Amino acid sequence: MKDNGNVSEEQEVQFARMSQYPNEVLAAALKHFDEGNAKVELGQQEAALAEFEEAIRLFPDYAEAYHNRGVLKAQLWDDYQAAIEDYDTAIRLMPSAAQAYRSRGNAKMILSRFDEAVEDFDEAIRLNPDYAEAYHNRGVVMAKFGKSEAAISDFTEAIRFNPEQAISYSNRGFERANLGQFQAAVDDYDIAIRLAPAVVDTYSKRGFAKAALGQTEAAIEDFDEVLRRNPDDLGAYGGRGLAKAMLGRITEAKQDIQKALKLAEGGDPRVIAALRQNLAALG
Repeated sequence: MKDNGNVSEEQEVQFARMSQYPNEVLAAALKHFDEGNAKVELGQQEAALAEFEEAIRLFPDYAEAYHNRGVLKAQLWDDYQAAIEDYDTAIRLMPSAAQAYRSRGNAKMILSRFDEAVEDFDEAIRLNPDYAEAYHNRGVVMAKFGKSEAAISDFTEAIRFNPEQAISYSNRGFERANLGQFQAAVDDYDIAIRLAPAVVDTYSKRGFAKAALGQTEAAIEDFDEVLRRNPDDLGAYGGRGLAKAMLGRITEAKQDIQKALKLAEGGDPRVIAALRQNLAALG
């Protein structure tokens, strides 16, 4: 065992738990854990889950195995409460596990337990101050709370620690647009598109921001790109219709908004009402 001066209290507890099991049992548990991770990489989630189950059976205090099993329960079955229970166990066994707090926060966020999710993201960041994913996910919750400034701050931190994560730029752009910072939003969308050109929604967001800046032709190009990839995108028809109306192309604008209305049938009544209002305004 290492010198106690270099071993944390948590590590001492872990060593004590491990000492209760024969080395061959711990080695077998580790083998199943590693096999589980390898199967996850191969996209074999069901097989990976079985490996983590066996690792836990052999070594019931295996915090990382509980965490990974929880992730798979969420991914395979959308069973977020069961996932939370596994994360709870992982945290009890390893209180410094920032990843477990972040994963539990994600599950709570999906279950709309937003205040609890923020607490978990806060703790993940306290334990790992450069944890980009935790900043990003806390930003998502701040955005749901309507706290755009706080969301922007978190997305900025996420970008600082992971500058290749396109969604953080896209989300920050959206919050900047909410605050009327349309050029800054376009700048963020530009980067998001460069990093992840296959994400269609970013083109639509950029189109609305460009339209707000009066860059109507460029906005139409973005909406055209969305519709080229997804011919049934309601938002792109609506946005393109508004941009065409700004250019005085009223007949084309009406056609786009009418198409959007048709796609919106049976959907959100607020969206339908807004589209009808826009159509009526065109005369």
